[in-house]
Amino acid sequence: MDFIKKIKSLSKRKLLICVLGLIAGFAVLLAIWIPMKKNLQTNDKEVNSEKTNGKEIGEESESSENIIEKQDREMISDEDLQEIIQGASGEEKAILEEENIACSAFSRFSGQFVEDGSDELVENIAAILVTNQSEQFLDLCTLQYEIEGKEATFIVTGLPAGRSAWVMEKSGMTISDGANFDYQGCVTSFRDEVVATTDKITISSEGNMLTAVNNTQETLKGVFIYYKVLHTDGNFFGGITYLIDFGDIEPGEAVEKVAGHYVEEKTEIVRIGWQDS
Repeated sequence: MDFIKKIKSLSKRKLLICVLGLIAGFAVLLAIWIPMKKNLQTNDKEVNSEKTNGKEIGEESESSENIIEKQDREMISDEDLQEIIQGASGEEKAILEEENIACSAFSRFSGQFVEDGSDELVENIAAILVTNQSEQFLDLCTLQYEIEGKEATFIVTGLPAGRSAWVMEKSGMTISDGANFDYQGCVTSFRDEVVATTDKITISSEGNMLTAVNNTQETLKGVFIYYKVLHTDGNFFGGITYLIDFGDIEPGEAVEKVAGHYVEEKTEIVRIGWQDS
């Protein structure tokens, strides 16, 4: 009888140990499962948040007003063309790496592509408004953005201090409405002591013919001008700058050159250069 009682007593202890073990095991599993569940829920929320942001960028971003409604194309060609810049998602911001440059009005452009000199008709290409916020002449600025997973480059030359230019992506990259412009970086080169007018040289125009007259009593060597096309809003149209090289000009001499994109009152000379003899 004592042996049977010992057996029964031993079985109860084992049973109790088993029950306690099961409870402890369940508690451990529960402690592991709850954080995992919360983590899964958090990840799911992050994914949903990314989808929401994508929708805000791609579908729900407010379109800005058309910046360029119509451009008088006489400044570039005899054809009448309509150019439209449609609003995109980018907001105006100064570039941190180069505080002297600011970009705004991240847009799409349709019309005549001037950046490579081809003047070909394009549709829905990336465009931005670039402003020289410095007190110097901007010789060159190369801006890098990522748009819809592709590298986009915007090049601006010959931009006077305090002025702005509408700049198209250099390769004519087409983008969708509401595309996001992700800034990557920029390289700039500025110049001091640049003049756009001088008593030494008189520049006049008749149609697309430019005449430079040397008003001094000495030979001026390597006379040249840079000019840019103006838009009706007062900003320059295109990052491109046009160069006319008059060469050496003797005292009192007048030299004529054809300027294919020059139209008086619709273009602006931004720099005159020469070397004194």
